[in-house]
Amino acid sequence: MSQNAASSSAAAASGDRTASSAASMASSSVSLVGVVEEMSCGATRTPETWRELLQAVPEPSENELAQLLAFVARTHNAVDEGRSAKTITAALGGLSLVDDDTSGAAGGWKLDVFVNGLRERSPNLRWSDALARLDMPTFALPDSGSFVTLVEIYRRATGMPFPVWACCRHVWTNAVAQLA
Repeated sequence: MSQNAASSSAAAASGDRTASSAASMASSSVSLVGVVEEMSCGATRTPETWRELLQAVPEPSENELAQLLAFVARTHNAVDEGRSAKTITAALGGLSLVDDDTSGAAGGWKLDVFVNGLRERSPNLRWSDALARLDMPTFALPDSGSFVTLVEIYRRATGMPFPVWACCRHVWTNAVAQLA
């Protein structure tokens, strides 16, 4: 067998394994939080990307919204590294929601896209309940920009001022994060 033929055969076998892994991943329960953590701010690159991603996973609960809020706030200064197309294709079993052109200008979280997409997908989400569920081990606000991002997301989602009571009505298990 020539080296090219052996190489093609190995690539085909590798492609079969990749397709099998992607199909397996799609058939299992895909977590919105997991996909967003993998894609980072690339998830909100365009309204279409975010909308299609939200439609491809189960409707988020207030617990999942709290996890999303924590992640977006913590990574508020993330830069889109163009991982969107590859990541979402793998996570959703081959369904490509964005094109593979990652040459566009890098940017961070698009908060309007994030909020509007969630409000369209899940109009009955209780945003203040999600804030009250931020008492989790992974919640951290590493700098003031993180808190500003959290407040801004809430304001855009509800049109209301940030409800301090949601974070201060009782002592959290994660007291360090509560005091941050």
